[in-house]
Amino acid sequence: MTDTGSFRRAAGYCAITASILAVASLIVGLAGVNYDFDAFSGAEAILGAGADAAPYIRWSLVFNLFGNYFLLIPVAIVLWHALRADSPMTVDFATFAGLLFLSVGGIASGILIGIWPDMIVDYASADGADRDNIATTFVTFTRAIENGIQGPVQNLPGAIWLLGMGGFLKRRRNALGWLTLVFGFFMLLNGIGGLAGNAALSMIGFSGNFLILPFWAVWTGIDLLRRPLAET
Repeated sequence: MTDTGSFRRAAGYCAITASILAVASLIVGLAGVNYDFDAFSGAEAILGAGADAAPYIRWSLVFNLFGNYFLLIPVAIVLWHALRADSPMTVDFATFAGLLFLSVGGIASGILIGIWPDMIVDYASADGADRDNIATTFVTFTRAIENGIQGPVQNLPGAIWLLGMGGFLKRRRNALGWLTLVFGFFMLLNGIGGLAGNAALSMIGFSGNFLILPFWAVWTGIDLLRRPLAET
């Protein structure tokens, strides 16, 4: 097998693993808060989940780091290699945006791994002014990351990547290409909602991304394992 074929298959396995970890991130996170969705309604609710929830939150974030971001980097490279001949500058630009999306999102998740679990434990054992200080710091960091870095800074480049690549991809894989475009549309809504301060629009975009990503990743992974994208 050529190097290209080996990397394509490795990217396929990475994508399938990413899909599994993305789902596992939700399951583990919910397990830590006894499957209470309201616990994820805001930074304050997460902070008050209790010390017992901290290990679950940590692993949920680790799974998120790899499932939603880092394990999709090989997929971005394979798509770039397979589709670049169609329009080199457009595909280069879209891929750069995609790698920016995956890198920024991964870095933000890494920061949360370093902040959330320890501060949840500290908050549970603190009282008085210390408790208030921890809460203020936690909420400030969390909003800066979730509403800033993981908001427009992450999602607008992600939308450029998915919308840009989806049009070329559907020439070879029509259904997968359309799914990629829909994925990109919801990510665009998420990014625009963040810029405009429209929580409802952001939630619509986030919900679409959340539901589509595991399905998109496993579909893409299986397709990459079956045959090169150059084949129709």
